[in-house]
Amino acid sequence: MTATVDSARAEDAKLRKTLGYWSLVATGLGSVIGSGWLFSAMYAAQSAGPASLIAWVIGGVLMLSVALVFAELGIAHPESGGLVRYPLYSNGRFAASIVGWSMWVCYLGNPPTEAAGVLQYASSYLPGIYAGKQLTGLGIAAAIVLMAVFVMVNYFGVQLFARTNNTVTAIKVLIPTATAVLLIASGFDGSNISGHGGFAPYGYGIALGTIATAGMVFAYTGFRNIVELSGEVRHPRKHIPAALVTTLLVTIVLYLGLQLAFLGAVPSHLLVGGWHGVNFDSPFAQLALLLGLSWLYWTLIADSMLSPSGSGICYTACNARNSYGLAKNGLRSEEHTSELQSHHDL
Repeated sequence: MTATVDSARAEDAKLRKTLGYWSLVATGLGSVIGSGWLFSAMYAAQSAGPASLIAWVIGGVLMLSVALVFAELGIAHPESGGLVRYPLYSNGRFAASIVGWSMWVCYLGNPPTEAAGVLQYASSYLPGIYAGKQLTGLGIAAAIVLMAVFVMVNYFGVQLFARTNNTVTAIKVLIPTATAVLLIASGFDGSNISGHGGFAPYGYGIALGTIATAGMVFAYTGFRNIVELSGEVRHPRKHIPAALVTTLLVTIVLYLGLQLAFLGAVPSHLLVGGWHGVNFDSPFAQLALLLGLSWLYWTLIADSMLSPSGSGICYTACNARNSYGLAKNGLRSEEHTSELQSHHDL
């Protein structure tokens, strides 16, 4: 195992150590904040009402405890593709193979999904790319082009990825933050919190179950991508734990703000049948229209295309490191191994 660690460190020594604290935070936030924030507050309110606020806090604290474990691993063994390397160190090659390939498949599905999400929202402006519930032939071609853009941003090195992602993430954080502040300032109705069945209309047990059923756990999981890039960090012992904690704390506060804004902005006449009956096609955008904030509505529609693109860029970068980690684990085909051996002999 010592030889395996030394070999991995020798490989990672060839990588450029260019990522700092802010680039790691942008990677974490860019992975966490996708298009899901536009719907998660509504789904949580439907399940638990105002008690969803408690669920966001508990879910965030739970994920923060997991992030601290990742921070320790990142400090002890800062490796690119670390999430598929650590199972090799702890449980051997078989466990690492299962975890590695599972993560590869999971990551592989993200960029196409995000590209399809972008085009679904863009279909309002570009007719002919989306029909019913699926992409048309033209839409598939556009999705391929968009995924090629994700690849090109990463192809020219980690520095271009970091600069692009820093800009995109700054916008992705600014828009939901502004949404929460504006909705609270413009139309917050405190009676929505205490009335209509009270703070926990369906019980606190249901509220705790919402952590899993409303996707709250999955809303936080993008922080792990910080560890995937740990082999390219200038000061891993300092920046990795700081970036992980910052990412989780920022997202906990952001999701709480969005949940509170949604709870207070829903018109009271829509709550006659309880929170279960609240249903919007585009929750925050429609609430913005109801409050007369038409410019916010169009901003949210634009962000519905930007946020998935940012997540696609992040997951493309991290799946490249995941594949790199699989290669370091020795998971490559016999044909590829022969090619490498032939190249070495030359």
